[in-house]
Amino acid sequence: MIKKGLYLLLIMLWGCEKDPVITPDQISPNNYAAYLATCDTTRVVNDGFVVAGNHWSFERTTSGLDQHFIVYYPEGASNLQLFTTQKDSNSYRDSAEAFLLRSSINTERINHRFARIARKNQKHGFFYRVSFWYNDSLHVSPVNRVDQSISKTETISSKEISVAKANNGFLTFTWTPVPGADRFWIELTDHHGDVFMSLINTKREFQFYDLRNTVRDFTPELRSPELIEGNEYTFSLKAINQRGWMLALGKVTFSAP
Repeated sequence: MIKKGLYLLLIMLWGCEKDPVITPDQISPNNYAAYLATCDTTRVVNDGFVVAGNHWSFERTTSGLDQHFIVYYPEGASNLQLFTTQKDSNSYRDSAEAFLLRSSINTERINHRFARIARKNQKHGFFYRVSFWYNDSLHVSPVNRVDQSISKTETISSKEISVAKANNGFLTFTWTPVPGADRFWIELTDHHGDVFMSLINTKREFQFYDLRNTVRDFTPELRSPELIEGNEYTFSLKAINQRGWMLALGKVTFSAP
């Protein structure tokens, strides 16, 4: 019995995969820790926002670059940087030196609030974060993860998004469940193509204009907005998981009742 127990223990230990140790030769001088060392730490603000995804439409938008990072990048911000690890083990996640500055990327502004970083989809998982300068401070995002087991961003069809007036008179948006999503990035665009509402909601429903389930408001200047009857609007939706991955996205165009 003792020999059998030792044999089982050896099998268990053999099957336990340890996180790899990061050696000095794996650390590039162009890493996040080195970048921070050039900054005054009192000017570092940890309030950045970024999500990643790989939707079939992305490749057409950015000439073959199918992995997109959407970053909150307010007007007047500068020096947007992307840092990623080579692997997705926790030893890399917890090491600032393991986050390497990525220079071969395509960066462009989407509108006066957001920017897009695009690159080719990677064949491995990794952790990432972004930073940029704004109002004399370095704004840094939390660490997010791209998991290769969830490598695609699915489509939510317009038929899966409902727009209806509730009994209380509020216009209500609901959509089909997205497994794994715990946040929903929702936006409203007017008939001129201008995004005038952008926020992160925790509920699979949104009443215009109820912010009780909002955890991040990118348009705080909006006060008691009203939709103009008969005007055309577009409701856009991105379902996001805890790791900052866009699980699904979709939109629907409607006329305000």
